[in-house]
Amino acid sequence: MSAKKLLLGFAASLTLLVSCTYLRQLVGLVADKPVVKIIDVDVKSFAINGIELVFVIDIMNPNSFAVDVDRLDYQVQGLGVELGRGSMLEPVVLNSSSHTEVRLPFSINPEAARQIFKRYLLNPRDLKLKLLAQLFLNTAFGKMDLQFQEERTMVKGLNGS
Repeated sequence: MSAKKLLLGFAASLTLLVSCTYLRQLVGLVADKPVVKIIDVDVKSFAINGIELVFVIDIMNPNSFAVDVDRLDYQVQGLGVELGRGSMLEPVVLNSSSHTEVRLPFSINPEAARQIFKRYLLNPRDLKLKLLAQLFLNTAFGKMDLQFQEERTMVKGLNGS
């Protein structure tokens, strides 16, 4: 076999290896998924026309290279009620081996607020808000999606639950 054909075959194999996610995982050519956690939930306003919150999340990039968050979609639930959805469309760069704080603004409309407080008053257990998010990442080894969910207690229950 000629050196040219051998080199061409090697280049094609390498291209296939790098482009196939499963094969990249087998040989360790993939990015580690960032670690996401809620740091805080700030209540910005509490009024008759709705509740304004900001979820403050920490995203830790364990990789030795930067990872871009191209988009982040999220929804919030409380006591079994979906309170709404949001998106962060501006890209965020997660520097290598570091933590990045991201703020996700969220509005609870008056109807959803009434519904959740009515459920709370009927059964005053802990009022927890659940943040469910999907991060769309761009890494040195290609695109990756990351699912995340975490609950945060906003109001302690009256019945000790």
